[in-house]
Amino acid sequence: MAKPFRLQAPWLAEADATSKGWVTVAAALLFWLIAWLDYAVGYEISLQVFYLIPIVMVAWFVGRWIAMVLSVSSAAAWAIGSFAPKTFVAHPLIVGWNALMALGFSVVVA
Repeated sequence: MAKPFRLQAPWLAEADATSKGWVTVAAALLFWLIAWLDYAVGYEISLQVFYLIPIVMVAWFVGRWIAMVLSVSSAAAWAIGSFAPKTFVAHPLIVGWNALMALGFSVVVA
């Protein structure tokens, strides 16, 4: 019988040995950095895909529930950034719809 597939990356072995608390803190800091950058660059440039980095980190090393919390937080951060003072939105429901789509995407990944 064949052995199950295992990743052989050395960084993965080191990260696996790291405590879940440190991974959670690192992912939270990365999330806040991405959220700040997302707000700073404005609504014309989407950084939504970069929110997946801390979500995947937490889902892989910590657990699904924390990843779900981070997914909801990333959708909320994106929606807040879309209502920035210089932002023109044709209808507020458009931002809500886009936030739900971002949430759905990140939850599927988590």
